Amino acid sequence: MGPSIRNVWKWHLETMLVLALVLASFLTLLVLLNLFFPSGQSFFEMIRGAGGEFSPVSKGEHQDRQVMVEAGNLEQDLRGSASMTATLSRMTNHVKSRRSTQIAWADASPGMILRDRDAVQTGRRSSARLTFGDRNFLDMEQNSLVVIRSLERDVFLNEGRTVAVLVDGRFSGEFGKSGAGSYSIDLVTPGAVASFPSPSRQVEPTSFKMTVNRDESSILTVFQGTADLKVQDQVVEVGANQIVRVRPGEQPTFLLPPPPPPGLLGPDDGQTFFFRNLPPRVHFSWSASREGLRYRFSLAGDPEFEEIIYEEITSQRSFFHGNLKPGEYYWRVNAIETGEEGAMSPTRRFRLIQDLEPPSLEVQYSEGDITGEKILLRGSTDPGAELFVSGISVPVDDQGRFEYNLGLKQGWNIIVVEAVDHVGNVAYFSRTLNVEF
Repeated sequence: MGPSIRNVWKWHLETMLVLALVLASFLTLLVLLNLFFPSGQSFFEMIRGAGGEFSPVSKGEHQDRQVMVEAGNLEQDLRGSASMTATLSRMTNHVKSRRSTQIAWADASPGMILRDRDAVQTGRRSSARLTFGDRNFLDMEQNSLVVIRSLERDVFLNEGRTVAVLVDGRFSGEFGKSGAGSYSIDLVTPGAVASFPSPSRQVEPTSFKMTVNRDESSILTVFQGTADLKVQDQVVEVGANQIVRVRPGEQPTFLLPPPPPPGLLGPDDGQTFFFRNLPPRVHFSWSASREGLRYRFSLAGDPEFEEIIYEEITSQRSFFHGNLKPGEYYWRVNAIETGEEGAMSPTRRFRLIQDLEPPSLEVQYSEGDITGEKILLRGSTDPGAELFVSGISVPVDDQGRFEYNLGLKQGWNIIVVEAVDHVGNVAYFSRTLNVEF
């Protein structure tokens, strides 16, 4: 083989090696980008198959697609609005957000403002609350994704309007609260649009739950109030205690009503638990409307259940928690039947107070009170405390007062009085008397 041929083969091998290194570097870069900057779903995937004004389009058309929402008899374009639409008012654990002008997902932060086409995604064991206007809110459970769309204030209806595209996951919320201003919200799923009127157009707020499944079916449960569900060209009114399932291209199906909320048994509302060193084992219990139900037990540190401390789904009608810190707590329960959740029970509050203060104790006697072989002890302690004189239990009246004739012996006598409160704190009194008969 001549030198020229060897040079040609050497050049080819070097070229192939360089190409292989470039390809390996490119693949490594793609893996790193996918690991640290997940692409999420395109907006086309988020709005496809919504039905009605959110009709499917081909992949080649989605970039130029105008998303239209009816306003009375007219339509308005959502594309171009950049005004404030919602607030990420709270979040737990891993929550990501993606701005409309950005490609990569980033860590979300409580209080961040969401505008048109911004997206929020919750991870495993994570949750988030989006607030619209003053008091309307949408709660996202774990592994949920939503894209926010907005309309400027509707001049025909004289109210603010917002569209939230629910891509995947479980959502719940309350829209149309009194004092929340004139504000209407549409929730878009793959197959339907659920409309929630503003407080000016309904008597009571609407409390609901919406589930968007992987097969693109969605289930709307209304616990209170009403919602209008638009499926293709049909509008269905969903009232209180009704469940509707929607599949793309199919008519809506009403399911069995959700189970009623359980009746709470204990602890009582406003009950206080005192403890000294170890926190008490709090027993939560509730009644069942019928057999075969499961229950979601929720324990929080605030009445809005934004600070969830513990949550569990169980088939039992009771629960124990024995490791709570001092503070105020709130709890509630709702029933689950065939995967559908009913409305929450009323919320109850209780407190845990750590008491390390010993009870008060005053003991009075006089050596002049000695009669024969006894001395009269008088005094007071905290009402409800137990009193012991030389190990003998002594009755205490409602004001904590007591009297006791203590037997004496010739010579030195040690008087020991103990007061023990309801958590085990102890106060002592002791004296030494030399008695001569």
